[in-house]
Amino acid sequence: MNFSGVLFFSFIAGLSTVAGVYLVRVFGAWTRRNSLYLISFAGGVLVATAFLELLPEAAVETKMWPTAALIGVVGLFVVEHFMAIHECQDETCDIHNIGTISALGIGIHSLIDGVVIGAGFQVSVALGLITAVAVIVHEVPEGVFTYGLLIASHEPERKSLIISWIVALATPVGTLLTYSALQGLGPDVLGIMLALSGGTFVYVGTADLLPQIHRRPNVKALSIMLAGVIFVVLLGYFFG
Repeated sequence: MNFSGVLFFSFIAGLSTVAGVYLVRVFGAWTRRNSLYLISFAGGVLVATAFLELLPEAAVETKMWPTAALIGVVGLFVVEHFMAIHECQDETCDIHNIGTISALGIGIHSLIDGVVIGAGFQVSVALGLITAVAVIVHEVPEGVFTYGLLIASHEPERKSLIISWIVALATPVGTLLTYSALQGLGPDVLGIMLALSGGTFVYVGTADLLPQIHRRPNVKALSIMLAGVIFVVLLGYFFG
């Protein structure tokens, strides 16, 4: 796939964040009722993509893939710790735990998502498409979360929309930088990038998304999560 095609898919992934924002604005009640199901499906897709697509391909490219994957997990944990991305669960917590700083952290997530897409397309069109779909699926609930954080911190509506668009555009920026930087580099570098990306997918899926199912036990949510896993399996079968 040529560069314009790669950039197109990364823009679609970024716009899915904006789709989440407008779901809240237009269908607020429906979004609140079904947010758990959006998150469950996205969690299943992310974890399955990491273990079935990104990490196996990274293992083919470099022997350093376990270290790189671990760095992806730990690195994103550190980012979230300092950027206060998680929702505050304590009623007494300070308002600084949400809002613009958290949106900045989510913007870093979106930038990394762009990196994943760029690295995936460097390997093959199939892997690029699968990773792009995984990003698109989980960017929708991310958009819901971003806009919700901003509104909860009493940011003006106009400012909240602008920040949400900036977060969305971080994805194609990440793809642009990664796809260009990886041109002509050896398999070890590409493998490391894939493993780092896989590590971030594992972390976001298992630390941010799937725990929501445990917080609100729901057989339907669990089934939808498994449907996300099967969805990736089928993508790999037909496009891999």
